[in-house]
Amino acid sequence: AFAGLKSDIEQAGGNVQAILVRPLPDQPGRYEIVFGHRRHRACLELGIPVLAAIWTDAMGDAELFAAMDRENRERADLSPYEQGMMYQRALEEGLFPSQRQLAEKLGVTHTWVRKAIMVAQLPPAIAECFRSPLEIQHRMAEVISAALEKDGRAVLRRAEKLRGQNFAPSAVVEALLGAARGRREEFNLQVQGKSVGKCVREPDGGVKISLSRGSITDESIESLVEVLRGMRR
Repeated sequence: AFAGLKSDIEQAGGNVQAILVRPLPDQPGRYEIVFGHRRHRACLELGIPVLAAIWTDAMGDAELFAAMDRENRERADLSPYEQGMMYQRALEEGLFPSQRQLAEKLGVTHTWVRKAIMVAQLPPAIAECFRSPLEIQHRMAEVISAALEKDGRAVLRRAEKLRGQNFAPSAVVEALLGAARGRREEFNLQVQGKSVGKCVREPDGGVKISLSRGSITDESIESLVEVLRGMRR
């Protein structure tokens, strides 16, 4: 996404949408970015000036945080995990005394803030089960947190087996909850309406694929292997 933004700025000869900065009171002539960090970085790497608007009224840290959050939400730049980390850091640094007051300052619901922070507060062992914590959605964090409260040891044991497996987010949640354990599933594989083999999901979460003789060419096997290798990247 950053590479695409940088390319757009380069083709336009500069950032069309201005970033927002505030003066540093103890360092005349220097400014702090309120929002537009990626656009600023792109201009730096391209060696061109950045178009910036200067906030001349008084702006405290809480107001700066609120302006940055509003920009992020309007542009849908942040994932639930990033949003939660941002809110959690603001609370830890004392910008706001409580989640409720943070929500009131940002103009969002307390429920929204609570859900975002819930994503950020998942144990690292859980977050590492996903290909990236940016994939974790609010609902996923809610059901995982509920499972942790009910039987945290069991969930963390499952997490140990999941890290580095490169599963889709929904499959990670299912495995963490133990939903796929204790049952064996089998279904036919079809290509263009013809059966070419079977796929079996074992009770331990493992998956086995078997292809019928003559159902696939050597070239197709090589292509299939390349697809599987790509899934591990």
